[in-house]
Amino acid sequence: MGKALLIGSAVTIEVQDFIENLERHLTSIAPRRLQSETRLRDLPEWDSLQALVVVASFDWDYGVTISSDEFAGAQTVQELHTLVRQKAQQ
Repeated sequence: MGKALLIGSAVTIEVQDFIENLERHLTSIAPRRLQSETRLRDLPEWDSLQALVVVASFDWDYGVTISSDEFAGAQTVQELHTLVRQKAQQ
């Protein structure tokens, strides 16, 4: 069973859906390449523009704003999911 991300009081998103949203925004990364344990910074396609797109996508998709320090502290896709979930519950 996947882990759910609570947005507001009624909407949840599974980790796999979170990954699919990331892949939708990260067009230079091949579909189905990301996994929960993927370290985005280790991908050859990863650069500062990709990081900016990811941070902006959290606002677009989930209404969540994260700081550059918070983003830098998340090493894996799973950690980003957890961070967004925590921010959405505040």
